[in-house]
Amino acid sequence: MTLWRHVGLWALWMAGLIGLGGHDERVSAAQVDMSDPLAGFIASYGELPGLGITALALHVALSERRGRLVQAALAVALAGTVGYMLVRATQVQSIPSDLLVLLVAVLALFIAVGHYVIRPSPPAFATRSSFAPVQLTLSAIVFPLVMLLKTLWGRPRFRELEAGVVDFAHWYEPLGITGFQSFPSGHVAVAWFMLGSVLLVPANRPRLRTAAMVAVVAWGLLVAWARIRIGAHWLTDVWLSTGICWLTWGWCLSRYDPQRGEHHR
Repeated sequence: MTLWRHVGLWALWMAGLIGLGGHDERVSAAQVDMSDPLAGFIASYGELPGLGITALALHVALSERRGRLVQAALAVALAGTVGYMLVRATQVQSIPSDLLVLLVAVLALFIAVGHYVIRPSPPAFATRSSFAPVQLTLSAIVFPLVMLLKTLWGRPRFRELEAGVVDFAHWYEPLGITGFQSFPSGHVAVAWFMLGSVLLVPANRPRLRTAAMVAVVAWGLLVAWARIRIGAHWLTDVWLSTGICWLTWGWCLSRYDPQRGEHHR
């Protein structure tokens, strides 16, 4: 995918963001039902599949026997991912920072020693040449970028408006560091990490690959709907996260797997 094609696609996505900006309040007013059990379940656990795919990619990278510093960094990243998955899976609302650091450190040590001593081999389907680099690059770019934007933008969520603690703010009105973190959606961004799972499907199985892509798109859209449904995000929040993930994924494909990049663009 050429630079100009990337620029053009990003311009189109931003045009969509501008066009949707005036509909945020209307969409949320029509859709939000914070008591919806299905939406609550999907919104709470929607990140887990994407995190699992990223953990698998880290496991593959660790098995490739890189330098000690890189191995240590990968072990810490895998420990952080697994720790985050545990937090999400158990729905623990608050963990003391010192306890969280200790948990990640213990997990990192366990993972590093385990890979050095046991040397577990990743599943054969996960060792396809482009899966690990594409997935790790996608997550390494998207997650920090989305979290940084959330922190700096300071946009309140719908449910925070309902509580009467703040006024509505359009996506194009950054408020700075306010403690509110609606724009863009971190949950939706991580849900789209499932895009990497498409690379686990053999290239000679086009129907299965298409089915995998359909499943990923359905899951991403479902998580986006759920986050809006429970009042956690606005339409433009999930739109931007989706655009960031898809465009970054396209760039990763063109960099690490040019043939697939041509196929998916």
